[in-house]
Amino acid sequence: MIQIQKFKNYFKVLLVIFSVFFITGPVLAAQINLISDIETINVGQKFWLDIMIDPAGEDINALEGVVNYPHDKLSLVNVNDGNSIINLWIKKPDIKNNQAVFSGIIPGGFSGVLSPFYSGAAAGKVISLQFLVTKGGEIKVDLDNLQVLLNNGLGTAINTDVQAFEIVPTENIITFSSREEVTDFEAPEAFSFQIVKDKSIFENKYILIFNTQDKGSGIDHYEVQEGQRGFVIAQSPYLLKNQHLDEQIVVKAIDRAGNERISRVGPPRHRTFLEKYGRYCLVLLIIIMLFLSYFLKKYIKNNKD
Repeated sequence: MIQIQKFKNYFKVLLVIFSVFFITGPVLAAQINLISDIETINVGQKFWLDIMIDPAGEDINALEGVVNYPHDKLSLVNVNDGNSIINLWIKKPDIKNNQAVFSGIIPGGFSGVLSPFYSGAAAGKVISLQFLVTKGGEIKVDLDNLQVLLNNGLGTAINTDVQAFEIVPTENIITFSSREEVTDFEAPEAFSFQIVKDKSIFENKYILIFNTQDKGSGIDHYEVQEGQRGFVIAQSPYLLKNQHLDEQIVVKAIDRAGNERISRVGPPRHRTFLEKYGRYCLVLLIIIMLFLSYFLKKYIKNNKD
């Protein structure tokens, strides 16, 4: 009986080993590195940190995460998404609230940066963050709640290894960051926008879809103008106030250096005569009927007399 029990135990162990090495498929793993060109830094100094991703041969189309850093030692002072692999941002780090949450989509997917000057594919930049060191002590910047999705139509999540950034500020500044502050005189890239409606969002009403990139300082925000109304800060998708689509629509992309790029379209559709003047025609028809009724009554009364 004891021998049988031992055999069962051995069988269970072998089954587990077999499952791990033979049944389980290969684990996909992308690589994310948090890198900077600084080697030493002092309190009161600023430095840039790049978030770089290597899909490791896979094709990805979405990623999100939270940059975890010591808020008592670092302050987020600038964000640059110029040359980012992200084409459509859902959420970018918020400087005002000192929050470094990012989420974006890569339409068409990303499998690495290709170049005729080297073989294979290199890592691509997700975003660059500039921090100010406000206090001494060991500093570590890492990622939390990270999710990277495959471009396979299923949104399959893959495992991702993260190489954190660590540094200890010194009393004396030995080297500065070699990266200069971005001087951007170029407007964002030319773009167009789409007017669509979908049953799944905004109750099937007309919305604007727009997006562009800025290779210099990065896109700061968008503004939309409908007809003679003033510009309003907007995000894509944007619910149009004028659902008749009979006014000019203007979308303005503004980068962090203040450069602007404008895309506009005339009234997407024109109202018919009745749509434009139907109410006035109805009022006029009622007035005419009242006058006819008045004169008809007067005519009948005169004939009776």
